[in-house]
Amino acid sequence: VGRVNLNIVITTTYKLKSISNGIAYFDITQVFSMNGEGMSAAFKVTGNGNGNMTYDIKNRYYTQYGLNAKLNMDMKIDGESMSMKMESSSSQTVDITAN
Repeated sequence: VGRVNLNIVITTTYKLKSISNGIAYFDITQVFSMNGEGMSAAFKVTGNGNGNMTYDIKNRYYTQYGLNAKLNMDMKIDGESMSMKMESSSSQTVDITAN
C-alpha cells in the first residue's frame, strides 16, 4: 500500500488423521499475523484458517486442498482509522494422470 512495508507470517499445521488405500488425510490449521508501518500508515492483521487435504502418497502430491479463513484488519492512514473483517474459502482438486 503505497510506500508501506507489510510483513505477514502464516503458520500452517498439518495433522495426519488417517491413511487408506495410499491416500493420506490431513486436517489443516493456519494462524495469520501481520504488522506494517510506513509514511503515515499503520496496519495490523490477525486471523486463522482451517481446512483439509488429501495427499496421494505414491505420486507425492495432494489431490484435494480446501481452506476457510477469517481475517481482522485494522488500518490507520493519515489519521483515519478503518477496521475490516474478511472471510475467504478456497478449494482445489488435482487429477493425477500417467504420461
